[in-house]
Amino acid sequence: MGLLDGMLGNASKIDPAKIQQEFSKILLPGEAVEHAYQLIRDYFVFTNKRFVLVDKQGMTGSKVEYHSVPYPWCSAACRARCRHSSWLWARG
Repeated sequence: MGLLDGMLGNASKIDPAKIQQEFSKILLPGEAVEHAYQLIRDYFVFTNKRFVLVDKQGMTGSKVEYHSVPYPWCSAACRARCRHSSWLWARG
């Protein structure tokens, strides 16, 4: 679990307490980090309310973009995808 894993496309698990501290300014009241993963410089963070993708750009990683997706939206997108897949599956 280190640089080689990141280069091969494997995400490394990060301590949620560390991310909770680092994200304290962007987390909502009552929101807690449950799982966090790092792939080279980018983070994938799962909280109890949403999914957050942290995209660090540039050579130094000084430009950072946060993409936040609330779980109700994720759930609706997954249900729509499952319905579409089952329709395609039934058509054979």
